[in-house]
Parts: sequence; C-alpha cells; structure tokens
Amino acid sequence: MMHADFALRRIQAIRKSSPPHTRKPDLDKLLRAVGDALTRVVYLDDAQIISYGESRKRYAAIGETPGVSIRIEEIAA
Repeated sequence: MMHADFALRRIQAIRKSSPPHTRKPDLDKLLRAVGDALTRVVYLDDAQIISYGESRKRYAAIGETPGVSIRIEEIAA
C-alpha cells in the first residue's frame, strides 16, 4: 500500500489560508508518476501497489518546501 502527501507550490493569489488544491496536476497522475518512479527501487513492479491509502494533494503551507512525502506499507498475504 502506498500513501502519498503532495505539498504543491503555493500560487501568489493565496495569502494566508490554504484552500483545496483543485487545479492540475491531477492526483491520479501524480500517484502514477511516483508509482512508476519507485519501480525497481522499492518494488519490482508498480502493479504490486494494491491501494493508495491516504493520499492527497494540497498547497504547501507557508514556509514549507513543496514536495511529496511517501509511505509504503507491506500488506500480509
């Protein structure tokens, strides 16, 4: 199972609060890109991902560096 928290760059129009990130890129495309990037690094094939768990995209908080936090969990057979 993969969990991903994408903190995306804030746009200038956002001053204090952080509204939901409803612009591109799409969350599913971000998840697919991370899944592909971790192939042969964390797992043999991204087809082994059976769930994306708690994944979200949001604007980075004030002072937070944009990026992604990823957590991989092994699911017992």
